[in-house]
Amino acid sequence: MGTVTQQLAAAAIRAGARIHTSSPVASIEVEEGITRGVVLGDGTRVAAKAVVGGCDPFRLRDLAGEGEFPSAFNQRLDSMKKDGTTMKV
Repeated sequence: MGTVTQQLAAAAIRAGARIHTSSPVASIEVEEGITRGVVLGDGTRVAAKAVVGGCDPFRLRDLAGEGEFPSAFNQRLDSMKKDGTTMKV
């Protein structure tokens, strides 16, 4: 278990990504429709040109704020069941 995640992390790091695992993300900072970074649970701000969330779309919307997404996207999420999340690679 974890091989896919480790390979994705290694590829991201080779491409210049920084991966933080010491604190959970509290929010994604968005300014005028552009992602600027994240705020970690300990209050640390991490600036970024791009943010990749390894979470379900409901959590992603919670982190960035519902107002940062088109209404059609929000309506679609609101119409979905939220019993659990499954991802197959």
